[in-house]
This record gives sequence, structure tokens and C-alpha cells, in this order.
Amino acid sequence: MSSAAMLCLALAVFYESRGEPLRGQQAVAEVIVNRAESGKYPKDICSVIKQQGQFSWYNGNISLSKPPVFIYKNAQVNESWEQAKDVAHQALREPTNHTKGALFFNST
Repeated sequence: MSSAAMLCLALAVFYESRGEPLRGQQAVAEVIVNRAESGKYPKDICSVIKQQGQFSWYNGNISLSKPPVFIYKNAQVNESWEQAKDVAHQALREPTNHTKGALFFNST
């Protein structure tokens, strides 16, 4: 996977689920990867995230090329960002199937 895909996925995990337990963050990453591999969505991670109306945090104004630590200078944000990167790395390098191929998720 490209470094762009890794960054986009980490940003999605960060903005979509940083307040969730680790398992929830992993599920978000897995669903995004599932979409990219499904043939029903764009084939690359960044394009899946950019799809209109798919993610409430993405409105086209958030850079998919800059980590949030440049925006927020805060130790808790830095920890959340490091965890989001770890989750993205795992989802792309060592995929699991905890979501059983799910293409959607919600907070419940």
C-alpha cells in the first residue's frame, strides 16, 4: 500500500473514531479497506474517503496530506494520532476480518 493510502486511512480513523475503543477504530479502518476492495466503491483508500456524504468529518476542506498534529498542538491529539497510524498500518499490512466484509458501520 502506498504512503498516501496509509495517511488517508490514518486520518479517517483519527477523525471518525478517535474517541472509540481500539476495536472500534480497527473496525472503521477495516470497513474502509473492505470498500476499496469490494468493486462497489473507488479502488483506492483516499477516493473511498473523499466520496461525498460518506464521512461526516470529510467535507473537502480537510487536507488528506497533513497529519492533524499540525492543526492541533496537544499531547492527547498526538497520542490519538499515533494510535490512528498504528491502526491504519495494521489494517493495510496485516488485515483481519473482524467485520466479516462489512461495507458500513455505525457507533452501536
